[in-house]
Amino acid sequence: MPRAIPVRSRTQTPPRDPDRSMMTPERRAWLTLWKEGAVNALPATAPVDLKVAVRSAVETALAALGPEDHVAEVRDCWAALVREFTDQLAEETRTQERQTRKQQLLDSVNLWVDDTTLKRFPPELVGVQRSPQRRHVLATLRQQIHETLAAELTGDEPIEVVVSRMQDELAAWAVEQNPEVDRRALLQRLGPWVVATVAGGVAAASWSPELKSAVRKGARVLKEKLSPYKPIATGLWEVGLKRLDQWATAHAKKEPPDGSAEE
Repeated sequence: MPRAIPVRSRTQTPPRDPDRSMMTPERRAWLTLWKEGAVNALPATAPVDLKVAVRSAVETALAALGPEDHVAEVRDCWAALVREFTDQLAEETRTQERQTRKQQLLDSVNLWVDDTTLKRFPPELVGVQRSPQRRHVLATLRQQIHETLAAELTGDEPIEVVVSRMQDELAAWAVEQNPEVDRRALLQRLGPWVVATVAGGVAAASWSPELKSAVRKGARVLKEKLSPYKPIATGLWEVGLKRLDQWATAHAKKEPPDGSAEE
């Protein structure tokens, strides 16, 4: 049985064997194989600086080992080091993906909350269409929802959770303005808005296949959650999902969003 190799942090340098500190051609070739094997174990998208760090870490970690040691012993030490790097890279990638998705959701607030949304509210609360009061209310709601989502979202939330949270904020704002507003009745009136939002108003759906899939799944979950408030006709629902496919397909043919996307 090969002796157990303790897992060392890549910030720690093991004691060097004086006889192994000399870089003979044989040892250089041996180290090169292990270093390149570690680099090949990384994702193809790994940055160059990470590859350099991996090669250096492998050379440091194997300083106390050599070609004459049992290959299983060397492999165990090497694998622990590579796993440390790949796990770190995977976590960094997940973090970046969550941040990107969160920003896409925040950027879509103005698409989700529009003048059509306010048609579901009592006119005395939001004013008539194109009036200064309507514009002020719309700007206020967009800002309030944006700030709420910015503080609460992590980027991992299912799409139905995000839309439901927005729906709650809309209803809560109306009740704050007028405590006499029937919250349940308002949620009923917001039902079609929720369908339209999930089916065709999520700009991020065309940017990511995963988001598009999540939108479709979340839409069906929302249909079940909204059923106590107001039954939604199956025909309307299917039309909504068809709109999502048409919308996402059309936008996918355009250039990726870089600030020049359509408002």
